Amino acid sequence: MRNNSILNKNYNGKLIDEMFRMLLPAQILSTATASLSAVINGILIGNFLSDASLVALGFVTPLVSILGALASIISGGSRVLCGRFMGQSEIKKLDYVFTSAMFCAVGLGAVLTLLAQVFANPLAYVLGARGSFVAETAIYIRGLSLGFIPSLVIPTLMVLLQMRNESTYSLVSAVVLAAGNLLFSLANIKFFGASLIGMGFATSLAQYITVGFLVIKFITNKSLMRFDMHYFDKLIAKEMVVLGSPTALAAALYATRNIVLNTLALKVGGDVAVSALAIVMSLTAPLDSLSIGVGAVCLILSSILDKRSDVSTDIVPTSTGWPISYNLFTSSNFSATSPGSSYLSTSSIILSIALKSNTPANSFTAAIASLNRLISMDSFF
Repeated sequence: MRNNSILNKNYNGKLIDEMFRMLLPAQILSTATASLSAVINGILIGNFLSDASLVALGFVTPLVSILGALASIISGGSRVLCGRFMGQSEIKKLDYVFTSAMFCAVGLGAVLTLLAQVFANPLAYVLGARGSFVAETAIYIRGLSLGFIPSLVIPTLMVLLQMRNESTYSLVSAVVLAAGNLLFSLANIKFFGASLIGMGFATSLAQYITVGFLVIKFITNKSLMRFDMHYFDKLIAKEMVVLGSPTALAAALYATRNIVLNTLALKVGGDVAVSALAIVMSLTAPLDSLSIGVGAVCLILSSILDKRSDVSTDIVPTSTGWPISYNLFTSSNFSATSPGSSYLSTSSIILSIALKSNTPANSFTAAIASLNRLISMDSFF
C-alpha cells in the first residue's frame, strides 16, 4: 500500500511538471501579446495625437484595469469549473460552463457599454479627469466602450481553448488582436484625422475581429464546448462569479492605485506628469505577464487535480507546491519592481520612445521629475 502511494505521488508529480511546462509558455505569451494593445495605443497616441489625448489615455487606464478585473472573474471562474468537471470526467458539463460564461460576458458587456455611453463625462471625473480633460477623456471612453462586450468575451474563449489543448490557437488570437489594433489605429491616423475616438473605435473593431477568429475555432472543432441557450445554468453562473472573484482582486487594487496616482500626478506635475505616467504604465504592462501566467497555470492545474465538488481558488493540492512557490517568488519580485524602482531606471528611455519628438525639453524634464516624485509616494500604497 505504501509503495503504491509513493508511485502515485511520483506519477502525479511528473504529470504536474509536464503539464505545467506545457501550459506556461502559451499562457505567458498570450498575456504578453494581449497587453501589446496598451503598448500600441500608448506609443501611437503619444506620437501622433494631441497632448490632451495622451492625458486622456492616462485617465482611462484604470477603467481598462477594472474591465480586465471583470473579465478575469468570468474567465477565472470558467477555468476552475471546467477543471473541476474535467477532473470528474463530466465533460458534458463543460457545455453548460461555456454557455453560462458567454451569457454573463455578453450581458455584462452590454450593460457596461450602455452605462459608459450615457455617463461618460461623470465616469471621466471619477477616474480623476478635471477641467477640459473631462470631455477629452469622455470621448475616449465612448470609443473604447463599444468594445466592452468582446473585451469580456475574449479572455474566456482563450482560457477555454487552453483547457482543451488549443493553446497555440489561443496565442494566435492574441497576435490577431494586437495586429488588428495596430492596423486600424494607423488607418485612423492616416485617413480619419487621428481622432481620439477613432483610436477607441480601432481597438474595439480589433476586438470584435478577434472574437470572430476565436468563434471560428469553436464552430469548426467539434471536440470543443458547444453553445446552446438551453444550457444556461443560474447556479453555474453564480458559482463562476464566486470562484472567479479572487482572481480579480489584484486588478481591482491596481485600478484603485492608478486612479490615486493619476490624481496625484495632475496635482504634482500637471498634464505632463499624467502623460508620462500613462506611457510608463502602458509600456511596462507586459512585464506582469510572467507572474500572471504562472498564477493562471497553477489555478488550472489545481482545479483539474482536486476533484472535490467544493473546491475553490484557495484550495490547492500539495503536489502543486513548487509551482505555487515559484508563483509567489515571481509575484513578489514583480511587485517590488512594478511600477517602483524599475520605473526610475527606465522612465527616461520609455518616455523618449513614446512621447512626441517635439516635446519641449523643460516639459520632458518636468515629467521625469514629477514621475519620480510619484514613485516615491507609490511606496506608501
